Amino acid sequence: MRLRISSPPCRVRYFHHGVGQGLFSSGVLTVGSSRFAWVHDCGSSSTGGAALIARGHRRLDRELPLQGARRRLDLLAVSHFDQDHISGIADLVGRYEIGAVLLPYSPLWQRLVAGFEEGGDPDLMRFCIDPVAYLTSIDGARIERIILVGPDGEAPASRLPAGKWAPESGEDLTGPTSLPPWRGGGDEPMASHPTARIEVLPNGAPLRLLDLWEFVPFADPVHAPARRSRFEREVVSRVAALTGAKGAATRRSALSALKAFFDKTFGGGPKARNRISLSLYAGPIDPPLQVRLHARLIGGGAASRTLGAPQTDGRIGQLLTGDADLSSDAAFKRFARAFGRRTRLRRIGVFQVMHHGARGNSHDDAPKVINPVWSVFSSDPGRKRPHPHSEIWSLYKAHGRVQVDTKRTLVVTAAFTPGTTTLRRWLLAGRLPLTL
Repeated sequence: MRLRISSPPCRVRYFHHGVGQGLFSSGVLTVGSSRFAWVHDCGSSSTGGAALIARGHRRLDRELPLQGARRRLDLLAVSHFDQDHISGIADLVGRYEIGAVLLPYSPLWQRLVAGFEEGGDPDLMRFCIDPVAYLTSIDGARIERIILVGPDGEAPASRLPAGKWAPESGEDLTGPTSLPPWRGGGDEPMASHPTARIEVLPNGAPLRLLDLWEFVPFADPVHAPARRSRFEREVVSRVAALTGAKGAATRRSALSALKAFFDKTFGGGPKARNRISLSLYAGPIDPPLQVRLHARLIGGGAASRTLGAPQTDGRIGQLLTGDADLSSDAAFKRFARAFGRRTRLRRIGVFQVMHHGARGNSHDDAPKVINPVWSVFSSDPGRKRPHPHSEIWSLYKAHGRVQVDTKRTLVVTAAFTPGTTTLRRWLLAGRLPLTL
């Protein structure tokens, strides 16, 4: 007579929504009758971008049951503050109940660099100056937790007890919170909010789910300007002049002065904001035992078509990079070390190629080191200066390259049996039934 372990059915679905030049990725993990849903970025700079994002919302809605008056997103991750990654965030926050928002923490001066490089749009500047206040003030916002990820060991990560939060010790999203609360310094305008908990997570530390799944955020360490303390004092003073300005003309003058100060310090170009772009791994904590993998490319004028699934070796994880800059050897080594060449990077089924396939953000070793089943380019090739770059597109020829644009959306489904370590934990915790 043998005892058999009955595991609940497990399935994950990834959506790379067709929003053109931008990024809107989502996922839904189902374990038995339970669901966990997440979104990484939601924005587009293509013509008709709002309608493209709305189409993605409708597709995601079909995966999520109503819970009261709204559907629920358990996790919303924002990689960085470029318009083509956040233009749809306000609609998303007003549409769904959100369990946790994951934001890259960067000092005020870095957030303002991002805003000015995008043209100083007033809404974007509000987001950059105080993203917490911006998100929680959106009409209809219902956000339970805001988790700030510190990229470079500065605040907020430096406020953690020494050694308490090593990368291998994760916060359990299903259990009581134990992350340290946010305590902003006197110079930091980022606000708290009475209905949302503000917490901090060290760069690279995992958020775990049911001893089965984990989300691991990583932002490459950034470089401060010379004479940093003086620079930050200038920023605080000039931001105060902007936020306290009375009348449109005074605000424009204060904004122009602040932008001129940043242009003098940093010059042009996207490098500064791309360095803080938050990458996110979503995948199993240990390799699954059995996998059935399926992918469909929806749209594009013709009928939906199925993409061939090669031997996956249990690769069902998702790695999202936003606009991360991995072009240098040092940056790529830090990236690979953070996720683990022999652990998480060996479990990648779907990889979002950084910065829409731009040449200046890529590293030639990325395809073979990550070795994904599918490599996703989210962009609008019809633009005057299109992505992806032909050299980068060629690099991923043997790695399941897929173009997601204004017409095409990629949907990947993996049905799987959890790995032996997960099953053992579930059995010891009394989560699994035993049958004869």
